[in-house]
Amino acid sequence: MSKMSKIWFYIVLFYPIMMLVQAKSMLSAIPAPTNEHVEAPSTPITFSQESIDIALRTYNIKVPRHVIHPAFDLHLEDRGMTTLRAVGVPFEVTIGPMAFESWGLLAATLAHELEGHCEQNFTLIRVMDLIGLYGTYHAEKIAYQLELDYAIRFGLSSDEIESIQRTVDYYYPGDGNAFTMWVLQ
Repeated sequence: MSKMSKIWFYIVLFYPIMMLVQAKSMLSAIPAPTNEHVEAPSTPITFSQESIDIALRTYNIKVPRHVIHPAFDLHLEDRGMTTLRAVGVPFEVTIGPMAFESWGLLAATLAHELEGHCEQNFTLIRVMDLIGLYGTYHAEKIAYQLELDYAIRFGLSSDEIESIQRTVDYYYPGDGNAFTMWVLQ
């Protein structure tokens, strides 16, 4: 076995284990948000940065230190998106017009991105993708489950809950790989 082959062998073998230990210890230190109902703001929701800021305050959604403040993107075709451009660079969270159906859906989208994806280990997810463990699939499934778990907190309507559940059922069917789900939770 060549020296380069040995290096890759150890990277593939030990790196995911090391990242697993790191991820589990990081996640265990994060306090779980409450699922108590929060009253929606009385002001009308608008496609704006101001509405994002109001939702963050109202629903007590914290922007982690390693994240650039969420920004409104009129051209984003999804409700939200989290981007990590390079290791060591802050996450970028953008929120699109589809998230502005209601205050609750906007809050659920912000939590999906900030409390879900921004607390996940993107390096671990990419390594899992490379070795066939479907890291991105499971990371999305976990973030959508967070929205459903906190439906009361956000005051989601039954139609909004059903829409989120249909998205999960369509794009992320089944229970997936139990080991991968355990690693990422």
